[in-house]
Amino acid sequence: MLKKISQGVIVAVFLAIPATISAENATAPKSTKVEIDKASLEAAKKLVNEMEMSNSYQETINRLTDNLIQRFPKLNSVKDKILDFYKKYLGWDKIKDDVAKVYAKHFTAKEIEDLLTFYKSPTGKKALKELPAITMEAREIGMRKVASHIGELESIIKSALQPQNANTAPKK
Repeated sequence: MLKKISQGVIVAVFLAIPATISAENATAPKSTKVEIDKASLEAAKKLVNEMEMSNSYQETINRLTDNLIQRFPKLNSVKDKILDFYKKYLGWDKIKDDVAKVYAKHFTAKEIEDLLTFYKSPTGKKALKELPAITMEAREIGMRKVASHIGELESIIKSALQPQNANTAPKK
């Protein structure tokens, strides 16, 4: 049971990381260092403030924690400690500058200004309000799809982690 809970916590932490950061890692080699111009970074800081990401980010953390507790009800007794953990290591104040850098890396200052204009519009404001719910629903869809085939995934992982027997070892 503890192993399942630990795995659930790890999954929740992984899912709490903003998609923009995950996308950055998926598209750029680790050794690539991209110079971020000062104008883009300043515009990106304005953008993350205008987008009120701190609110949507906290809402996402709360929803992830609630989902985790639904899966593992015994964790309800330590819900506050889980939320404190997230705040300590993944709180908005800990990642906001990094998120701004990600935007500055992928968008020019002009493009960020265009995004700011959008997010100040009624549709942009609605998009910001609905984004946490949309994100959670999309993640839940993915988790359900994986869960319905978890046996296959476990089999793949198990076979990859098993030591090769002597009959399948390459010949010298």
